[in-house]
Amino acid sequence: MEKDIQTSFIPKQSLSRDARSTGQPIGLFLLMALVVLIVALLFLGGAYFYRFKLTDEINHPCSSVSGNELEGCGLLPSLEKRRQSLREDLIAGFELLDKQLRLAGEIINQHTTLLPVLSFIEGETLKSVKYTSFSQTGADLNLNGVAKNYEGVALESIELSKNPLISNFVFSGVNADQIGNVSFVLKMALDPSLFSYVKNLTP
Repeated sequence: MEKDIQTSFIPKQSLSRDARSTGQPIGLFLLMALVVLIVALLFLGGAYFYRFKLTDEINHPCSSVSGNELEGCGLLPSLEKRRQSLREDLIAGFELLDKQLRLAGEIINQHTTLLPVLSFIEGETLKSVKYTSFSQTGADLNLNGVAKNYEGVALESIELSKNPLISNFVFSGVNADQIGNVSFVLKMALDPSLFSYVKNLTP
């Protein structure tokens, strides 16, 4: 009877099962951590390789075989070769030429001429009217003229009023002489474009 009495109340089999069940989650976590570490190392290696490739493309020395001195050059060596190929005195000459051309263009644009103005007056003058003197101040003209009669002065006034390039005109000092000719003074303001050398004499 005494041999069947149990001296321990802790079952041995249940303890061994608990030890195995607690060991499985630790192994799974370790495997996942290892996979994440490998992936991170791969990304890090790829980033370093890409950086090395970019640095090589930028700083790669020229190694031309076909005769083209820029063949195989990286960005920085090719820029240096181009800078060396440009002569500083040649660049300075181009800059001076550019300034001279710009200045010449400004002078030509501001240059005025009376040839188109004279042609304009000729086209606007009736056959019964002639001018004996001419003076100009800016875009304003002063002309002394003679017409065969008063009707000629009136018709000339009508003719001038039709032209949009004449902004204003005034007849004054209208007098008839003994043989019927009528003298007058004509003041008129023209469009400034008529005096432009560039707009009227260049093709």
